[in-house]
Amino acid sequence: GWVLGMSVLGACRLATQGPTKKRGEPAMGIRFCWSILLAFPLPLLVGSQLQTVAPAFVSPTVQVPAQAKTVPVEKALTILEALERRYRTVRFAAKSEPVVIEDPSDPLSARPKSADDYQYEEVAVDYERQLYVIHWRDFTPSRKPEDKRPIERCGFIAFDGKEYRALRCMDPRTAVAQNAPPVSTWSLLGCISHNYEPGSWLDNTAFSFPPNQVSTTSGKGKPLSQWIRDKSDTGELLGIEESAPGVWTIRWKDTYTGSSGRTYERIVVTTCDVNRGGLILEQVDYLESGRLWGPRIVYALEQQDDFWFPKISVRFSAPQLRGPVIGSRREYSQVRINERIPDEVFRPEFPKGTLVRDYIRKQTYIVGEPIEEAQAVRRFMQEHGLAAP
Repeated sequence: GWVLGMSVLGACRLATQGPTKKRGEPAMGIRFCWSILLAFPLPLLVGSQLQTVAPAFVSPTVQVPAQAKTVPVEKALTILEALERRYRTVRFAAKSEPVVIEDPSDPLSARPKSADDYQYEEVAVDYERQLYVIHWRDFTPSRKPEDKRPIERCGFIAFDGKEYRALRCMDPRTAVAQNAPPVSTWSLLGCISHNYEPGSWLDNTAFSFPPNQVSTTSGKGKPLSQWIRDKSDTGELLGIEESAPGVWTIRWKDTYTGSSGRTYERIVVTTCDVNRGGLILEQVDYLESGRLWGPRIVYALEQQDDFWFPKISVRFSAPQLRGPVIGSRREYSQVRINERIPDEVFRPEFPKGTLVRDYIRKQTYIVGEPIEEAQAVRRFMQEHGLAAP
């Protein structure tokens, strides 16, 4: 599967409290509860002029750059944290899709693998109040040759400071019994809860925009200052060097265990530009021997007023130096930074006909159908084996 979005859909399940939140990370909750999203046109990718990065700035190596100046860790943290604190709220749209990269030396010129294989999201995040909402639509080609229409799934996931909400809509052509209790073939399924296990690409979506930045070693983003601090605390930070004015090369160690059980020590080399908001320009993995290994992420940045953000990111396998290479591309649009976001945005309503399981009030009901509270509680208890049928 490709990393930036197309993971296997799962079922809604109650789980434990999520990890401790850090600055710039919205409180996360429901894992695999999906939703319906009102139809909207894919936006044109418009905005200020695209600021591409000079090739000389995006070709890191595992070695320390020649003539580079060492940047003290505390100085780097002070600069990055000051840049990251400026982001209070953000709204954006993003389109993710698998792509074919004919020339790995020019990944930004990649072309879509299929017109019917992509995901589109609209996201709003309030970093100060730790609130978020993600609306998404997912399209994949049908496996039946006679079916020319792509399979569509859509949904939202949200946290309003008090409860998590999720709603999913399945394409009737793929509506099958879920593999986690309670079993249901309902095409519109909603969930409400205090705590659900975080994870999945939906969480990654909320964490993918500044001040958060993703890494080749994790699809879940966090501020670059936090990556540096964490690696410094574990003794895995190898160094920060300034290879050009404002351009830093950051190197840290990471341990990876493959499916075979073998453990690899790798070095992650990150190039960022503090003149462009401290954002990452490129990130590559190497083995300690210096051989390319694992994924590579390349960014094209765009400026809006005093803020920079990734306009395009392309992720693909770094060791494959000849094309074509299959990778994934993510394009951002409709970006609005530090605008006030109304509270109701973070509490989307379930559409009529949705089967809702409310784990806070212990109720199950169908939106739009009359039902007494006691009956809704009884249905919830029966579904979860807590009461006699």
